[in-house]
Amino acid sequence: QLHAAGEHLLANGVTSMHDAGIDRDVYDFYLKEAVEGDLPVRIYAMVSATDPDLSTMLGNGTIRDQDDFLYIRSVKASGDGAL
Repeated sequence: QLHAAGEHLLANGVTSMHDAGIDRDVYDFYLKEAVEGDLPVRIYAMVSATDPDLSTMLGNGTIRDQDDFLYIRSVKASGDGAL
């Protein structure tokens, strides 16, 4: 699905995207794709503050691949002000 979305974005002149609140599975997927040089667009991702593996992901520090297609350096937190 990432590659289909990437093709659609590129066809419309969009070369980068944000992904706010990724979980560990998506984190690992993006890392794998970046290592393989297979990301279709630049991705700025934010890890989810509620992910059980948050401390592990934060322990890895800032992620920036050598081709500058993947950048992970922030956490997405949500709050509900309706309480």
